[in-house]
Amino acid sequence: MIRPMTLFCLTLAALLGFGLFKIKHEVQILEEELTQLHRAILTDQESIHVLNAEWSYLNRPRHLQKLNIKFLGFMPVSAERITSIEKLPLRNDPASSAKIADENEGLEQDQTSPPPHDIRQVLLRVPQDAPPLPQPGASGNAP
Repeated sequence: MIRPMTLFCLTLAALLGFGLFKIKHEVQILEEELTQLHRAILTDQESIHVLNAEWSYLNRPRHLQKLNIKFLGFMPVSAERITSIEKLPLRNDPASSAKIADENEGLEQDQTSPPPHDIRQVLLRVPQDAPPLPQPGASGNAP
């Protein structure tokens, strides 16, 4: 007859063998998943590299300039359009805004100048019900 200790050892060995087989199988499945993830990461890194190269190609200054001319029409600001703050008219001064408008009509538009709108005219449009802005130097707190 088989001794109980031998039976116990055989049962323990069988259970340990089965457990080892189960753990080995799970590790193989996890290794396969890890390999697939590594492949996916490499594929994504290659895609990112290609996208960065494409982005660099599309952001070349000459290419952007061609797209600008084709779709937007922005041009560099000419030296004639640059002025100082002191030369800009005040919002509530219609006489100086009319003078500036007359001066702007005399400027010739060329390839390097912006479209024929004047931002100062847009800024001078004040709603009729808006309160007047205080003039510089005319403060009520003067001693």
